[in-house]
Amino acid sequence: MMTDEAARIVSLPVGTRGDRIWHFWSASPRPALPVGKLTGCTVKARVKISSGALLQMGMDYWRDTTVPFGGGGNNHEAGVSDWYLPSGEWQDAVFSDI
Repeated sequence: MMTDEAARIVSLPVGTRGDRIWHFWSASPRPALPVGKLTGCTVKARVKISSGALLQMGMDYWRDTTVPFGGGGNNHEAGVSDWYLPSGEWQDAVFSDI
């Protein structure tokens, strides 16, 4: 994976291994949700998907912003988007939990 933080770009060269699934997440800190507001989160990305690749986005909720990954029920999947297909053009990929 290659990143350019100043340009807000993440590039994931998937190569020719059709049997691999790539998974990555934002390196930014986990934001805290306002108390009592547990819905209404949206993730958006402007993507260019190469031939042979597919994209699906999702998000998790964490019990709090400092709990590490692991046991104890600290993260819960909010859901995932539909699949986005390859295109020579840029696409807006969006997932919301509403």
